[in-house]
Amino acid sequence: MGVQFPPRQPLFSVNKFMSDVVHWTYLPIWKPKNLSNEKILSAIRFAANEWNLCMKGLVELKEGSGNLQIRISFDNKIDKKLHPNRIAECRTFKNPRQWEISFDSREPWHVGGWRKFLGVGYDLRSSALHEFGHVFALPHSNDVDFIMHSDYNDNKRLISREIKNYRDFFANNL
Repeated sequence: MGVQFPPRQPLFSVNKFMSDVVHWTYLPIWKPKNLSNEKILSAIRFAANEWNLCMKGLVELKEGSGNLQIRISFDNKIDKKLHPNRIAECRTFKNPRQWEISFDSREPWHVGGWRKFLGVGYDLRSSALHEFGHVFALPHSNDVDFIMHSDYNDNKRLISREIKNYRDFFANNL
């Protein structure tokens, strides 16, 4: 199973001698009252580190500013009439090397396991992990165990099958 990748141009100029660095910045314009900026940053750092382990030698997600930039924030930009179940989304700007990850400010957010299933809210680490995958142009997976599955899941880490799937794809297509 796994992810079915459509043919596309690579987003990164990765070669065997040098990795691209994609910088991310959290914009604390609005945040859930129950989460401190440090908890939010910790969740985002955790997700970025998980992808860095998966993509080692290919691309690195790094906190800060740079040519390849991801802006991360809580906002209400998601069209709930069009996407009533969407809790977060990754948007690409005119320049394909800039992205925005939005976590819906109208949803309850927490950091920690099983929050959604206990009726407390969505786990920020799991959602950040999923949205970072879209920065790499990964589509939704049909494998329910993968973080890139279209339905929310409480996965905190990429599983070994998923890592192999992504590394094989990028090794053969970049």
